[in-house]
Amino acid sequence: MKERRYVASALQSLPVTRPALWDQSTLEETRGELLSVSLGGNEKVVQQIETLLTNFSLQQLLHADFGQLAVEYRLGETKAAQLQAILEVARRLFIPSMEEKYQIKCPADAANLVRTEMEYLDHEEMRVLSLDTKNQVVSNQRLYQGTVNASALRGAEIFRTAVARNCPAIIVCHNHPSGDPTPSPEDIQTTEQLVEAGKVLDIELLDHIIINDAKNDTRSKTFITKS
Repeated sequence: MKERRYVASALQSLPVTRPALWDQSTLEETRGELLSVSLGGNEKVVQQIETLLTNFSLQQLLHADFGQLAVEYRLGETKAAQLQAILEVARRLFIPSMEEKYQIKCPADAANLVRTEMEYLDHEEMRVLSLDTKNQVVSNQRLYQGTVNASALRGAEIFRTAVARNCPAIIVCHNHPSGDPTPSPEDIQTTEQLVEAGKVLDIELLDHIIINDAKNDTRSKTFITKS
């Protein structure tokens, strides 16, 4: 709650004048300089941000600890809150809008829908996409956090939303924090169990997609086992 309060107050203190830097040459500026402009900073802030970016990628900064930014990297609470708010807005810009139904035409469409929220996580997470008859996403639901394995999964929970909304198909997505998208034996076992459960419920498991850490590999692994 404390961090949210700081975000709100910090945003009110953002500069309203347009910095001299903000012209056509902006495209040539470094990431650190661009972020420092957003923070209304001077040369000192530029140096602080550049130091920060030697230890974090922009994506990793999304999950950086607020206290670490404020104290260890000497941004202070206001600028740390501003930085986190700016990065969160940038992250949300890459999330497809659900105001219009998102249609899945290929595995990459499903991966792109959840990638922004999953690829840089330091823990495993599972999401289930429930689809209508046109393969449009009716629901994008996070079900599990932590270790995703067959013993912990319950088919009833995974298919619950699809059953409730009369969806004929689902796609399951989970991430590998290690960056290796190769399915494990447990991933394959889970997929086989879900295929069989779907047959009983008359709901097809269209795919099981592994979202990986893009800093190690830009691909995601799609696989499914059908009998």
